[in-house]
Amino acid sequence: MKWKTAFTANEASMIAAGIEWFYKLSSDSQAKVLGEDFDSIHEWLEAEPATNEQRVEIDKIKQQIENKEAIHQALLDEISFADSCSEMDETTSSLLHISVREQRGSVDNRIDVEKSKVTGASLALWFWKFDREIAAKFDENIDRKMEPLLSGNSSEVLPGQKTVNSYLRLIYAL
Repeated sequence: MKWKTAFTANEASMIAAGIEWFYKLSSDSQAKVLGEDFDSIHEWLEAEPATNEQRVEIDKIKQQIENKEAIHQALLDEISFADSCSEMDETTSSLLHISVREQRGSVDNRIDVEKSKVTGASLALWFWKFDREIAAKFDENIDRKMEPLLSGNSSEVLPGQKTVNSYLRLIYAL
């Protein structure tokens, strides 16, 4: 994701789960991948495979979709939390930084967590505590950026970082 700097929760969860390729395809291309007898990926996944090789591939894709859905829900919750942190005191914060805040409507000024976007750099920080390989999808230099925090050299500040100690407290708490 070299050129893109902000992502919705749906985009980020697809990238993290490794299935963004399927959803980037046009409807016609999706039909070619799934075959002409299937209208959706879920229908395709429930079909009886012809070979063991197909079963292994279907199981892999099912696991990726389950991971995507779990990550998506966690991101929605964290985006909501990050938005509420802006109204709280300085000691409460989220690793996610909202770069584009969409509202639910013209009258309802609550955040629309599905449409709002968070920065790739903050996604890398958020994923880093769970899975460094996923974090690197959003920032290939995340391990190098986190090294000073882990080694005790806290003089280097990360982009969007409030304080080094706040990140250390969060990392050690997890």
